[in-house]
Amino acid sequence: MNQNATKTPTIESHRERLTGIVRELIEPTAFGDTNGQCHRAMDTLGALPLATEPYNLATNRLKNARYYPETGEFGAAQFELRQLLSSIDRL
Repeated sequence: MNQNATKTPTIESHRERLTGIVRELIEPTAFGDTNGQCHRAMDTLGALPLATEPYNLATNRLKNARYYPETGEFGAAQFELRQLLSSIDRL
């Protein structure tokens, strides 16, 4: 076995990564600079083999969570993220 070979990420590892990112975003202190984390979450979503509808719903939740704090809607952002978090295992 080649020890230098890179491991291919599994679907489960992508889900775990996405769960970690979303959990970080849910923290109230995270609303200062969410762009990097949202981009990482979008990239991770793109790596999952999702049908169009669940992918669009997940990306819309992330987009909403990113923009709600700009208008002072922190509770709405957390709601979107909690909804996304609860759906990750079904993705």
